Amino acid sequence: MLPFEVREGKVRVTLVGDDEQVKEFLENRRVDYKVLSLTDAKFSLNSPISRLTAKQQEAISLAFRLGYFDTPRKISADELAQKIGLSSSTLAVHLRRAERRLLAEMLNE
Repeated sequence: MLPFEVREGKVRVTLVGDDEQVKEFLENRRVDYKVLSLTDAKFSLNSPISRLTAKQQEAISLAFRLGYFDTPRKISADELAQKIGLSSSTLAVHLRRAERRLLAEMLNE
C-alpha cells in the first residue's frame, strides 16, 4: 500500500505517527484537508512484529510502506531517517535489529 493515492483530482494520504505528530503535520500544510479516519496501529500478540520495540515497528513498517525494501528502492535510507526524525545510523540500527528479530522468529532461532 502506498502512503498516498490520487483519485478524481483528490489526494488521499496515510500518515503514521502519534496524535501530536499528525496534528503538527496537518497544521503546517497550506492545503484544505479532511480527516477520513484515525486508527491506532496495533499488532496481534501472535504477530512477530509485536515482539519488536515501538521504534523498530515504526521504522520497519514505514520502510516497507514507502518502498525502502523494493528493487529499486523508492526511498533512500537518508530520506527515511529524516521522515522518522532519526539519524541515518540510528535508523540503520533499528532496521537491522528488527530484521534480525523477525528472521530469528521465522527461522525458529
